[in-house]
Amino acid sequence: MRIKGFGHAAAWSSDAGIVFHPLDSVFIGCAFEDIFGAELGESQEPIDGRFRFAVSWRIPSDVTFLASATKVRRFDPSVSVGVIAELGSILSIGVIGANEPDRFEFLCGIMKVGAVFSYRGSYHRDLGMSHGFSISWNGE
Repeated sequence: MRIKGFGHAAAWSSDAGIVFHPLDSVFIGCAFEDIFGAELGESQEPIDGRFRFAVSWRIPSDVTFLASATKVRRFDPSVSVGVIAELGSILSIGVIGANEPDRFEFLCGIMKVGAVFSYRGSYHRDLGMSHGFSISWNGE
């Protein structure tokens, strides 16, 4: 973790989640992040574990609306809403807005031969930009 003006530290964390698919166009999911209370570097600052609940609804086959609620251990709940569009069979882009803290997130995913390579950029007015990357396999 790196926070502009405060330095950086690292820690291992454990997460768990599940996704339920009640209808072809609807997904419901929840996740627990930092289940065992990891601590950052030499300072032993605890990571703020969180619980997330999310719902998404795919209207046409290439546009998904989503909403989520997140509760971080030491903070008020946060709500976010957004939209993700698939542009062909290889690219998806999205934007999400959230409160507590106020932020905007930008998403991009590239899908190729069953693998998904994702980027997330998040802007917070006090902390600046943060970036996240992931690689996943969708089973194809």
